[in-house]
Amino acid sequence: MTKIQSIARTLAILAVFAAAPIGALNAAESLSMKPNHGISFDVGQERAVSYFQAGNGTCELVLTIAGEPDWDAGPSFTATRFEASVTPQKPVRFGSALEFACQPGAGAMSVTHLKEIAAR
Repeated sequence: MTKIQSIARTLAILAVFAAAPIGALNAAESLSMKPNHGISFDVGQERAVSYFQAGNGTCELVLTIAGEPDWDAGPSFTATRFEASVTPQKPVRFGSALEFACQPGAGAMSVTHLKEIAAR
């Protein structure tokens, strides 16, 4: 990847973070999404942006999570992208912290921050 492509990618991700509505997502709380409308929320020390498209009764989910950029080293950070086809009545989990559920007809989707259980 060239330096220009890297800078363009970073700027595009930052634009998505800036444009999406912001929500706080605490343990056992949910946020809802409508098709093609992104939401932005915190997951621990990271920031998440997600959206979905309705397709054939399923929710085509896209989730991007990134930590805070290291501005001292230049605009650099690591982002994780997760994609999944979510059918109604069959929620999908990302790690142990997030659960995504598609509503019947794929007209809405919810994201729930699951209460984390401490390891013993």
